[in-house]
Amino acid sequence: MDKLSKIVILLVIYSIFLSIGYIKYYGERPINKLPTTSCCRSDSNTTSAKKGKLFLDKKSSDMNKFILPIKSNSKNKSSMPIITSNNGRGRKFPRRKKKRFFYWGELKQTMRFLPLGSTFDTNTGERVIFNRVPKCGSRTVLDIFKYLANRNQYNMISSTIYGPLHLPENKKALIKELILATEPPVLFQRHMHFLSFPNSSRVRYINIIRDPIERFISEYYFIRFGDDRNPMNFVGTDGEKFQTINECVLKRRPECSGNRLQYIIPFFCGHSPQCSLLNSSIPLEMAKANIERSFVTVGLLDEIEDTFAVLEKALPRLFQGATAEIVRRQKQKKSKQFQTKSKVMPTEEVNKIILKEMYWEYQLYDYVKERFKNQKKTLGIKR
Repeated sequence: MDKLSKIVILLVIYSIFLSIGYIKYYGERPINKLPTTSCCRSDSNTTSAKKGKLFLDKKSSDMNKFILPIKSNSKNKSSMPIITSNNGRGRKFPRRKKKRFFYWGELKQTMRFLPLGSTFDTNTGERVIFNRVPKCGSRTVLDIFKYLANRNQYNMISSTIYGPLHLPENKKALIKELILATEPPVLFQRHMHFLSFPNSSRVRYINIIRDPIERFISEYYFIRFGDDRNPMNFVGTDGEKFQTINECVLKRRPECSGNRLQYIIPFFCGHSPQCSLLNSSIPLEMAKANIERSFVTVGLLDEIEDTFAVLEKALPRLFQGATAEIVRRQKQKKSKQFQTKSKVMPTEEVNKIILKEMYWEYQLYDYVKERFKNQKKTLGIKR
């Protein structure tokens, strides 16, 4: 027997087995419509009637596995919605929620993929900007905001662009257009300096800051070593990578002097040229004015639970459930993955140099702490 004949015989045998399996599987599956008793009973043939009854009982038993009971009037304990079919039978399955979290690469042509609501009145609805300051716990916060977007069903747009912080005119116009065109309620987040709107009541801000020196140290070492979630590829020599913050400050390196030590104020001052002035009270006063006018709250990283408590009371539509979620995550120690590695604390000498150059930063920090304390008292938050 040649090779071709063997292949043909094997194919025939395989086809036979496949046919037997098909008949066995589909022949015993429940049918959509049960036969009536009249078709299965006959006065002239008692044996056929008995066989018909057995067939009916078997089919009915099998179909019980597939047909759900008719929806009753009793109170439904499940939170899942009931979708009722045309024949009156209900099926329980979770209704698919509308997508609420979006990444955006800050391109005009990709705005159409975002939840734009062009028919909405731009004077109504909650539009909130989180112009987050780097290394102030914002990644932990964003994880919770993303969770809350699905829980509370608001739109959250997260920019994938991390710079520049000081926006050019075309980028400012694009971000303004997006925020005013998105269906509210919406939360937009990006690292950026304060951006003013023609009517400040249309858009409100939130932010979180921390002790300026602690923030500076965390950023310095994060650029070099990252954390458990984000290992960094430092751009520079090994000597520069392993240079301690003490050496950097004493040698007056660019990343450890000048506007790198007056870093937080522009996030609240804005894009005015005056916001870049060093050793001046003008940026500080402008920042304070913007905070009073546009920021719902400026929380503190070392009081993160209270910060979420304030957000929950001040903006319940967006942040209901925030406090419980941050407590749950802290118990699970999930925030540990965002802690910067290999930090070396500055010496007392270096600490004094930094503190002197950060005088205006600490003026803002103290102002924010006092405002936050009063805000908690007003909202009745006691911890």
